[in-house]
This record gives sequence, C-alpha cells and structure tokens, in this order.
Amino acid sequence: MRPQGTESGGRPPRGAAGEASRAGPAPRSAREALGWLLEDVPGLIGDRVRIFSLELRRVRLSAGQVALLGAAAAILGLTAWLAAWVLLAVALHAGGLSWAAALAIVLAINALGAWLALRRIAALARAFAFPATLRSLGIAEAPARQPAPAAPENAARPL
Repeated sequence: MRPQGTESGGRPPRGAAGEASRAGPAPRSAREALGWLLEDVPGLIGDRVRIFSLELRRVRLSAGQVALLGAAAAILGLTAWLAAWVLLAVALHAGGLSWAAALAIVLAINALGAWLALRRIAALARAFAFPATLRSLGIAEAPARQPAPAAPENAARPL
C-alpha cells in the first residue's frame, strides 16, 4: 500500500491541471527526473486535449446560435434600411417633388454608396494575395519599377 498523499514511486500527487507538484523530494538523479518528466507528458497532453475538446463543443453549440442571430440581425437591419429610404422618398414627395424624382434621388444615393463600397473592397482585396510574402518566397515577381529618366542628349557622357 502506498503512503497517503503520494503516487507510485514516492512522488507527490498530481495537481488540478495534471501537473505533478514538485514540492516534495527532488529527483535523486537526472535519470529519475527524466522518468518523472516522461510520466507527466501523457497527462499534460491529455489535459490540454480534453480542454480543447470541451471548448470545441462549446463553440459548436454557440456557432449555430451566432449564425441564426446574425441572419435575424441582417434581415432586421435590411428592413430598417428600406424603411429609412421609403421615409426619405415620402418626405421628398411631401416637399413637392414628384414620386419619380424622389425615387431617383434615393436610387442615386444608394448607387453612389454601393460604388464607393465596391471601390474600397477592390483596394482591400489586393492584400488577400499576400504580395510581400509571395515575393519573399520567390513565387511572385517584384513589381516593375519605373525606368530612370533618360538623360538629355546634350548631357555630358562618361568616357
């Protein structure tokens, strides 16, 4: 029977995180210390795998809710967006503009916003190609540099 408070080999018990508490006697040799280390490795890895699997389960359960709530928020946001533009068109019509003119203004503002957003997306999309990384790995060519300006014909030439 083992003494109370020790594991096999007279080692102190494992802590809450699966790590051995080393407050007890120090290993008598490097070989014993290496043995203790090798005995602890499976427990340490197992603890981390268990924590990861529990967190992964929590993420999986939350991901569905996040997707549904995101879809609901998008639908409600789109509804509010459309209602705001209808209110603007009604206000423009009440101000004396025809329905056609009011809707043309709403359409023009939305088209301008979409165009500006697409221009920004195109500018940001260049970063998706990882150009500096590809150049450093030799996969992509360096950008072409502007040629040096030509010297005037009457400039002095080296001999």
